[in-house]
Amino acid sequence: MKHLQKTLSFLKNSDNQIKDVVYAGFWIRFAAFLVDTIILIIIILPILNIAEYNGISTKIHQIIEQKDIPKTIPAEHQLIKHEDINILVNNKAKKTVNKILLFISGFYSILFLSSKKQGTPGKQLFKLMVIDNKVGKVGILTALIRFIAKQLSNFLFGFGYLVIFVTKERTALHDIMCNTRVVRVK
Repeated sequence: MKHLQKTLSFLKNSDNQIKDVVYAGFWIRFAAFLVDTIILIIIILPILNIAEYNGISTKIHQIIEQKDIPKTIPAEHQLIKHEDINILVNNKAKKTVNKILLFISGFYSILFLSSKKQGTPGKQLFKLMVIDNKVGKVGILTALIRFIAKQLSNFLFGFGYLVIFVTKERTALHDIMCNTRVVRVK
């Protein structure tokens, strides 16, 4: 904990004393995650509605319809059927939406973690900060790598987050990979 206090020397109060900090556990981090999820939904829903209103999926359908399957070939002899095209278009639209969601959530995370507050609005609400264990403040590159590492935790069905329960410093897999810590400032 003394190493942590030295790393956090930038967190001094008006008496030039370092504020009390403790490592943040799973449940408070989960609560911050829920707040951030609500904020992201509020940001993302209008974007998706605008995209749908502008007919992005309709335009994809129109492009594919221009390469329409000749009507003279009986359906049983067609290599690609209209139902297959709809499935392909829907899959392509879902992949595009997933990429948009990943980009927005990544931008949100990187922007806030590398800011002066060092935490997303959800983390800020619970007085949590993400710190670099060596230098204190998290830079853009560390925030980016941490976001990518979080995707690994997600890919492992959340196992990377469960590591918090068994590590002394309450670190998740992405914290271990990036040498970051989540602390609560009292």
